[in-house]
Amino acid sequence: MADKNTDLNLLDFQRPARYLGKEWNLDTKHYSRSKLKICLCFPQMYEIGMSSLGFLIVYHLLNSLPEVSCERCFLPGEDLEKYLFKEKKPLFSLETKTPLKDFDITAFSINYELNFINFLKMLYLGGIPLKSKERDTPLVFIGGLNNPEPLSDFTDIFFLGEFEEQAEKIVKTLIKSKGLSKKDTLLSLSGIEGIYLPGLYYNDNHTLKPAGKESPQRPKRAYVKDLNRSFYPDKWIVPYIPIVFDRAQVEIQRGCPNTCKFCQARSIYYPYREKKKAKIITSIKQLFDSTGYETISLTGLSVIDYSKLKELITEILPYLRKKKIGISIPSLKPSMKAIEILELLNFNGKPGITLALETANDRLRESLGKNISLSDCYQTAKAAAKLNYTHFKMYFMAGLPNETEEDILGIGDIVENMAYHYKKEKGHNPKINTTVSCFIPKPFSEFQEHRLISLESFSKKRSLLRGRISRNKNIKINFSNYSKSYLETVLSRSDRTIAPLIERIFNKTLLSDLDWINPDIWQKEAEELGLDLDIYTQTSRTLPKHIEMAAPFGRRKR
Repeated sequence: MADKNTDLNLLDFQRPARYLGKEWNLDTKHYSRSKLKICLCFPQMYEIGMSSLGFLIVYHLLNSLPEVSCERCFLPGEDLEKYLFKEKKPLFSLETKTPLKDFDITAFSINYELNFINFLKMLYLGGIPLKSKERDTPLVFIGGLNNPEPLSDFTDIFFLGEFEEQAEKIVKTLIKSKGLSKKDTLLSLSGIEGIYLPGLYYNDNHTLKPAGKESPQRPKRAYVKDLNRSFYPDKWIVPYIPIVFDRAQVEIQRGCPNTCKFCQARSIYYPYREKKKAKIITSIKQLFDSTGYETISLTGLSVIDYSKLKELITEILPYLRKKKIGISIPSLKPSMKAIEILELLNFNGKPGITLALETANDRLRESLGKNISLSDCYQTAKAAAKLNYTHFKMYFMAGLPNETEEDILGIGDIVENMAYHYKKEKGHNPKINTTVSCFIPKPFSEFQEHRLISLESFSKKRSLLRGRISRNKNIKINFSNYSKSYLETVLSRSDRTIAPLIERIFNKTLLSDLDWINPDIWQKEAEELGLDLDIYTQTSRTLPKHIEMAAPFGRRKR
């Protein structure tokens, strides 16, 4: 299986279908004839990147524009990465195997801070200088980041917010700017909503200030005004290998009508918007016809709050049954409406039920702005038993503001009470997988001013809860990795002063066995650079106050 464009025998590498680029529904436009060549990159493996809804929307959107060709690239497997490094061959796109350095635009979709090192790795493997000031082409473009500042030294263009309505304007401007200098090309984009050019600002004691008259005073995110008129693919690329979310995804809403104070997504996807029922049904049918996927997932931040969810499922049910299509929804908010939806989906086989309660105490949950009652939880457990659902996934957080030991111990009470009410109805216990994550005070949430708890505190909470959960083989409890939570906090709350540390960690761990997730490595390197990481985890000094990513908290009404 030698590829004529790379001289690679893909069979020499694990899961060669990751690199084929010839999947079902692939766009077949003539890449060589386009006026603007873009490679859309995802800094994780193919199986993860091809599961990203945002990535797929942008890919299909760009290829719908006649003057653009958009190809894809993902983080290579370790075996291919070592081969490219050893043979000094550049990382390439899937579709035409073109090196990343040869595109007009190398764009990245980054939605997770722990992918920052992978982002630098892909630039490096692609033959692209890491620093923006050290290169003229290609332009490096990043979308998806809520706080872009940590990657400012490496990036030419950030896009803030939702891309769909600005895509055509950006593309036309870039095509028109061909032949101009890099600086003039960037400046031609500066007036477009959502565009943030980090080179137009400088850091002054953890405060970003405009570097000149052409710098907008406060870059502002873009958002889709009418979700019903916005681009949405009517077909998906269908991979040849299983991926993480191996199903068609139909977005039914954007934003969230709830007011959870810890939630960053609630803030940055403001305001709440819904698609019309008829448009959703059309998308379901189009995606089934074009992909053959046997499961359709309705996606959104709080699908259960979609105003016409019961009517939507009722109307599409005959089609689903006729075509033998399953339908899935994300986590439920326990309520009578949720029970009605479970009854409607009872034809579906028996997938698990996911409940994100966050905390066990009604008082604390109310202070978080999360409107869930324990009685509704237990009613949901009883209904699940009647409908023959067999397992639950339950999600909580530890380290929340004003949290007490009783709140942590109460998680065990809730889990065991869920099992009790289920067993009372069914006669046997359900399987309950419980995950407790460390609370991260993300920027642009109402809790952004709070601090990350210490490892010692998190470990104490973990021990408390493990001692509280009874020895029931059907109840399992897992805790998030504190090291990852710590680094996610550092990177999500930092400013551009951390860029030298990110580059240093990348260089130190490149093709080595060092675990870059280890906070000790970051602490040691930070000390050598004179950085104190506590400024990111224990203060609010570095939060990105110069960009507008969400409405002021007091204005967030549905």
